[in-house]
Amino acid sequence: MKFLQKKFFRRKGVRRFLVLFTTIVFFSLIFCFYTPEELVDKIGIQNGYLLMFFISLFGGVSIITSGSYLGTLITLSLGGLNPFLLAILSGVGATFGDSVFFFLGRRGHTVLAKNRFHSWVKKLNEWLNTKPKWFIPLSIYFIVSFTPIPNDALALTMGFARRSYTTVVVPLVLGNITFVFLIAILSRWLF
Repeated sequence: MKFLQKKFFRRKGVRRFLVLFTTIVFFSLIFCFYTPEELVDKIGIQNGYLLMFFISLFGGVSIITSGSYLGTLITLSLGGLNPFLLAILSGVGATFGDSVFFFLGRRGHTVLAKNRFHSWVKKLNEWLNTKPKWFIPLSIYFIVSFTPIPNDALALTMGFARRSYTTVVVPLVLGNITFVFLIAILSRWLF
């Protein structure tokens, strides 16, 4: 029986599920027992900004963790933290996280040289080359700012397409800041 238990918990899928489930239960219990104002009072204002930076660095990376990212953002905003400072710190943290995917895309370009995905990226690159120079940064800004989808797929694709880092990172950070600011302001207005 011990052999089955050890083997069961060694599976990556089971460990990921347990971590996700524990995180959801933990945050749910915190949000049940504390109001946003009490939570900010407990952790402190400076710690709230630091917490948001690290959660955006790791939490805004995928669809699975974006719920805790947005929940924490809304809670801290409702707790009285400055939405503009939250937006700057969270936008920069999320951009650092997205940059990892950009560089993974850059490295993955050589690995997927003879793949069907590579032909799709080649067609995307050809299409992007027909557009004006301002099209890519402006598109990235609007996609990141006004859609709630995680930015990792966009950053990964731009890395695969061998776009320059500055072309991607500037609209990415501005879009992340805009998105977080809009969520923080809307949460105060709605709740």
